[in-house]
Amino acid sequence: MDRQTLEWDDSAYSLMIQCKRAQKQLSLRYHEAKNASSPSGAGQWLVDNFYILSREERETRTALKANPKGVARLAVLFFGELRRHPLGEQELRDLILMEDSRSRLTVEQLEQVALSLKVAYLLLAADAFGEEEREEWISRAVLGLQQLGGVDFAALEELGAVEETLWEDPAGIYPRMTVESRRQYRRTVAWIAKLQREKEETVARWAVNQARAGGVERTRHVGYPLRHQVQMEEARRRRGRLLLWGKGLLPLALSLAGGWWAKTGGLSRLYTFPCGRRAAPFCSALPWPASRRITSPGWSSHQGKPPGAPWW
Repeated sequence: MDRQTLEWDDSAYSLMIQCKRAQKQLSLRYHEAKNASSPSGAGQWLVDNFYILSREERETRTALKANPKGVARLAVLFFGELRRHPLGEQELRDLILMEDSRSRLTVEQLEQVALSLKVAYLLLAADAFGEEEREEWISRAVLGLQQLGGVDFAALEELGAVEETLWEDPAGIYPRMTVESRRQYRRTVAWIAKLQREKEETVARWAVNQARAGGVERTRHVGYPLRHQVQMEEARRRRGRLLLWGKGLLPLALSLAGGWWAKTGGLSRLYTFPCGRRAAPFCSALPWPASRRITSPGWSSHQGKPPGAPWW
């Protein structure tokens, strides 16, 4: 099947299904080639490297269980190019820049370049055993999976518009930060953009403009408005949780607890106290479950006071 004609949705579950089908197809062809007296060139590649494909497929499905967003878009792009020629690091860079210029790639999509490329290699290996066996595809997939460790994926993550915008930090601190610190800044921009339903590039540009308006060096760093915005968003979410508990969940919990207590006769224990006995006629008139009358031992609200009862 030509996967270039498939309609992919941007979900990790669809990729998991595709990887599982690819592994089943590779497993079937592996046993056929292993039992053949003279396997083809593609079959020999599969017999010699099946353990690599199986290991990578398991790791890929485990990574996809975390449900990362945006893997399918780049996986389809890489898969289409791998059918035509191998992809080195420079080719990957050119592809990502071309796709980003067509439609902006998100921070999360750029962080999933390695996973997207691995998915593309696995699907290419399975497609090598279609109606016509293609030795160059299976060899390209195996060699590509083996060489993934030599690709600088951290540099590929920084090809998006968010990174380009944050480099305009008025304080000049962002370009001198470590790779992991810059990654955390990009993730903060993506988090704020998701909460405010804005484009990530818009949030990054807002942070740079706010930093330019800062009066001292500390406030001129692009991280200052980002940190302030995160604190505001967290405070707003805390207030929302308090309102949810105070106006919704807490009254509901008290109502359920009161209903359960009334049904089990727990309110009758109140009548051992003076205030409970004075409220007994009113409570007995309420429509309790199964029309149960609530009384204290040896006394009914419809019989008046028992003999020798105190004045209250």
